Parts: sequence; C-alpha cells; structure tokens
Amino acid sequence: LDMDFDISDLVLKPREGDWSVPLDALSFQATLSEGKNRWTLFANNLNFSFDELEVSIPRVQLDTWGKSLRLRTAQLQLEPLNQLIQALPSLPETLGSVFATLAPRGDLIRLQVSLGDFSNPLSEWDAEGNFDALEVDSWKGAPGVTSGTGYFELSEAGGYVVIDSQQFTMAFPTLYSQPLYYDDFYGTLNLNWDEQSLLLHSGVITATAVEGTAQAMFALNIPFSKTEVGLEMDLMVGLANSHPIHRVKYVPYTLNQNLLDWLSTAVGEGDVEQAGFVWRGSLRPGASALRTVQLMLNIDNTSLAYHPDWPTVSGVKGVVLIDDTDVSVWAERARLYESIADNLSAEAWMGDNGQMRCLLYT
Repeated sequence: LDMDFDISDLVLKPREGDWSVPLDALSFQATLSEGKNRWTLFANNLNFSFDELEVSIPRVQLDTWGKSLRLRTAQLQLEPLNQLIQALPSLPETLGSVFATLAPRGDLIRLQVSLGDFSNPLSEWDAEGNFDALEVDSWKGAPGVTSGTGYFELSEAGGYVVIDSQQFTMAFPTLYSQPLYYDDFYGTLNLNWDEQSLLLHSGVITATAVEGTAQAMFALNIPFSKTEVGLEMDLMVGLANSHPIHRVKYVPYTLNQNLLDWLSTAVGEGDVEQAGFVWRGSLRPGASALRTVQLMLNIDNTSLAYHPDWPTVSGVKGVVLIDDTDVSVWAERARLYESIADNLSAEAWMGDNGQMRCLLYT
C-alpha cells in the first residue's frame, strides 16, 4: 500500500497511555506492508513542524507488533530533535531540564529505537546508533564535549558510549578553566542509573595531544538528591615522555592558590619521563576535606626553584610528588651552582599563614 500524507493540526497519541505529541503539520510518502505478526512502514521525506520548529528526515522505517515498536532512521540532526523532545508536553520536567542543559548538537548517522510497550514508552526501551560531530554542554560535573564521533547503546537500565574521535575536546568547568584538547581520543564510557543517582565510569581511555599520549580512567557519581559529598569524581591520568610545561593542563584551578602559584614557577625546563594525576572525591566547592588531589612527576635534567629566596637547582633527576598541599622531592642527583649533589630531598607544605614553606635535605 503506497500513500502520500499531508496533515495539519494533529496530535499523535496511543489508544492507551498518557503521552502525546502535538504537531502543526506532518507530511511524508510511505509504503505500508504486512508481514507475519507485524506491520512495517517505509517513509521518505518525512517533515513535521511544531510551533517554530521544523524537522526533516530523509528516510524512516517503522515496525510494530503487538504493543512493541521499532524505529530505524539515518542522517538525523540532533539540535532540532532536542528542541522537539523538550517541547513534548508529556516529558517529565527533570528530564527536560537535562536535555536543555546538555543541548546536544551534531548528527546521528544511524539510529534505532525500540519500545517494548509504546503506551508506556519509558518502561522498556533501548536505543543504539552512530554519531558524528557531537557537541554537548557540561551537566552536573559530567564533561561537555566537541567533535565527538562514535557509537552508543542505551536502555532503561543503562548502557555505554564508545568514542573514537579526532580534534576532540572535553570541558570540566568545575575543574579546568579551558577545555582539554586532544588530537586523537579513544575510549568507552559506561552509564548506569537508578532512582538515587547516575554513575558514569570508563575503561582505559587513550588520548594523544601535544603533551604526548596519555591514558586515563574516569568515574563520576551524580546523586539526584542533595548529599554531604555531592558530586564525586575519580580521575586518573598517566603520561610519559613529556615536558614540565604541560603539567598545567591537568592541575585544577580549584587547588589552593598559593600552591598553584608555587607550581607555576617551581618546575622549570627539563624532561618528564612519567607523570600521573589523581583526583578522588567530592567536586563540591570548599569541600577539600572530602577529596584528595595528587600529582607525580618523574623528571630528568630538570630545574627546580623550591623557594624565591633559594637558588634554582638544575639537572635534577628524581621524583616530584604533590599530595594535596604537601610537596615532596627526591633527587638521585642535582646541580647547585657548580656543585653536584647526590640523594637530595626536599619537603614543601602550606604553613599556618597560608604560605608555602620548604626544607631541603642533603
């Protein structure tokens, strides 16, 4: 059965169920066929409008059997789709605010959505597809991204997203003033949720940028109600064969300002053989007692300026460890003026007056 539809002022809703989709106009060309225990609709040039929103979809396949439904489509723009979702009168307010904050943009290259019962669509559903040029804004500590390319599978119980992107950025506005940029980025992000919280957690992520190739693991727990800890994040980053200047990329601006000032000048020119960064705990501002932040640098032929009143130590081969506001340095060798020192160590910590204090051991 071949059909041409051009309808104005209609409301889509099931015979049973509370949801509805009001449309100002709907048009498409379609072929309807009956198979064993199912109906299939193939639609071309699907166009619909709602208020000032207009959406065009080149091709759609819709299968129904009993109360189940499956939709397949391709080449779908996310921005108008997001606007349509937010405009649905049956959408829960909290879910609508999530879509408004994330503001997804980009393209769905392929999409499949299945509903176990279309009269109650949120009770049993799953979606999968490929995306390209994806952009989302940060939401409750979850990173915003640009230039995302990959694949996703989601259902009412959770799912995962595989990201395989170039010229990719991640924005953590609660930690970093600037988005983290990567020439190449690959990893899998898992999502699980229940009535209490949303949990995002990754396997090993591999990311390449000017500082070298980093590997990271990430987890974020987002509670839906207020808690003492609030948002909790675990972030571990490892890097090899880099330069000390790149340490600023992974040092959060939320650290003590005096420590940030010390870090900006203490480690000078040289080589970073290995580096590691750890954030574990609350993202809530002013909750330093509920988290720990650590930075490790395994350095060689590097200069260190422990204190403005002390001479700079050069040619250092050793380890720099920052544990919250405490700094430890262990050097196998170092040069002070024309002298060579072996087994040099130093400690720096935050004094009662809020200034960094140092002790040097030889």
